[in-house]
Amino acid sequence: MVKNLRLTTARLWLCALTLFFVGQFRQHVLAQGTLTLSQPTYNCSTGAITFNSSGGNGSAITYSAPGVTRDNPNSNSGTVEAGLRTDPKSLIITATQGGNSTSYTFNIASFCAAPSNRAPIYNGGIGTSTGTVGRTFYYYVPSGAFTHPDGQVLTYSATGLPTGFLIDPPTGTVYGTISTSGISTVVITATDPGGLSASGQLILGFSPSGGTANNFTLTQPTYNCTTGAIMFTNTGGDGSAITYSAPGITRTGVTSSSGTVEAGLIADPKPIMITATQGGSISVYTFDLVAFCKDGGVNLAPVFSGSLAAATGLTGIPFTYNLPTGAFTDPNAGQSLTYAATGLPTGLSLNAATGAITGTPSATGTNSVVIRATDTGGLSASGTLGLSINANQAPVSTTLVSTTAVAGFPFTYNLPTGAFTDPNTGQTLTYAVIGLPTGLSLNT
Repeated sequence: MVKNLRLTTARLWLCALTLFFVGQFRQHVLAQGTLTLSQPTYNCSTGAITFNSSGGNGSAITYSAPGVTRDNPNSNSGTVEAGLRTDPKSLIITATQGGNSTSYTFNIASFCAAPSNRAPIYNGGIGTSTGTVGRTFYYYVPSGAFTHPDGQVLTYSATGLPTGFLIDPPTGTVYGTISTSGISTVVITATDPGGLSASGQLILGFSPSGGTANNFTLTQPTYNCTTGAIMFTNTGGDGSAITYSAPGITRTGVTSSSGTVEAGLIADPKPIMITATQGGSISVYTFDLVAFCKDGGVNLAPVFSGSLAAATGLTGIPFTYNLPTGAFTDPNAGQSLTYAATGLPTGLSLNAATGAITGTPSATGTNSVVIRATDTGGLSASGTLGLSINANQAPVSTTLVSTTAVAGFPFTYNLPTGAFTDPNTGQTLTYAVIGLPTGLSLNT
């Protein structure tokens, strides 16, 4: 009897413990939250779709959605197939997490017949801009930087503007006159009539008046697309310490010109905004990781188009030669070219930034001028320009036929065509006269 009583008591305790642990387990599951699917984000024009879920235990979710092309079962975004967009039907989306499944039926036809207000889209393009203290500054939002999927009119606002600056709400133009040098991080926001918005970041750098006379300029950095090692480079400057700012790059100090791009930015590359300050001079450079690394991060040499048309100048006459558009190009996006030349005639010089040749030649001769374009990585390409400098020859005149005027009556005399010519092609002649009767004048 006592033995049976003890056995019954033990069973009751075991049952109580079982109920306790089951209750604890249920509370734990409920605390994790129930996985729920909600209305997906969908673009009726492109078919782009993103599944939206909430709750769950944080583990991986596997999706099923017939008619949607995705990279893999765990991807929550993809594209609705063209046939389903043309003849829209209800789309059944299923999400499974840890053995538990939930479904959502998305009616494409109903959604696209009367789409709800969708937020504006920031497409990029707002980057950096620089100005000078004391001068009126304008920044114009690039065309297409903000768009609206429903074609709604956008209104612009901004935070972080320098003191005294304003933004034009209908266009997004930032303007004003700054009184102190420095760098400002401005967030421009585009808002639709329904109150939805999108934002982009603008970095503004302002140098003191006359502070950039030393041509302090950031250039394309040296970068290793595999390791993320990066080194900032610049031209000009006064030799004093440079302070850098570059979000997303790990460095040992603010004056260090080298560091490593963070792993997340290497995996999902976006443009890096590098700012440099030296003695009040400020330079800003936007480094496009995607464009740079599309060629494997290899710096390719500039390319010469193959020909430069011959040019002719005259001694004592100002001369200008501009490089044709596309004469030199660089395969690496964002590279800037600098120019140099050998064999220039006496009196002429070359603009290193544009390649233009200007000056007043002083000696005749036929010259083979070699123009070299060099990229920021030191690679170059060359082309030869045939440049002839001829002597400036005097105009040639013919005998003019006499004419007669009557006192007190209006008189006009026009030079016959070809009365004066110049042996040098392209010369413009100006005229003067001596011995004119009183009351007459000459159109020069």
